[in-house]
Parts: sequence; structure tokens; C-alpha cells
Amino acid sequence: MNQKDLNKQYINDINARFIHACQYLIDNGYVKNKMKLAEELGISSSILTEIFGRRMNAHVGILAPLFRKFNVTYAYIFEGLAPIIDNKPSGPVPLVDTRSDIRNSEIVSGTVTKVKVSIEIS
Repeated sequence: MNQKDLNKQYINDINARFIHACQYLIDNGYVKNKMKLAEELGISSSILTEIFGRRMNAHVGILAPLFRKFNVTYAYIFEGLAPIIDNKPSGPVPLVDTRSDIRNSEIVSGTVTKVKVSIEIS
């Protein structure tokens, strides 16, 4: 296979994994449907339909929000390596203290950047 054919195959593989990741997001409730997904990706639903129909390829401008907004992994899209979604938070995790001894108007908000958890099993 020559270099041009290899490049075309690589693009087709990326596009196929993009489609699979998008369907995964829909099937697992990250977004309601293709129209909402297209909105989140900043494209029209017709462009997403073209990509799903393999008449158009996903480009960097479409892939970037997929990584940023949904934590789809680069390794999955570009190399086919699991997992599809990186479930580790990519930034600070919002913390809301909702203890029952605090009235709703006194809920304390903050940001947690590191949490140490220890579990003792007896």
C-alpha cells in the first residue's frame, strides 16, 4: 500500500472512531440526540449527518470540542485504544456542602483540586 492509500485509510479510521464515539455519547446519555450533539460540537446537524453517512470527514475543528466537552480520549480517536471516555475530571471539581444542618441559603461552595480518600475494610 502506498503512502497516499495509508493516509486515506488513517483518515477513514479516525472518521469511523469519531462516528462510534458520537454514537456512544448518544447511547449512554451524554447528549440527547444527534441534533444536540451537533450543537455541542458547534456544527449543523446536516454536517453531522454527512459525517455519519461517510460523505464528509471529521476535522480538527469538530474533534476539539469532542475532546474538550465530552472527555473523549485522543488515544481512542487517533489510535483506537480504549477507553472512549476519560472519566477522570480534567479540572477542579466543584464542591457543594449540602449537609442537612445547613439551611439552603447557607450552602457553602468551593473548589477541590485534590481529594485524599482512605477506605478501611474490616
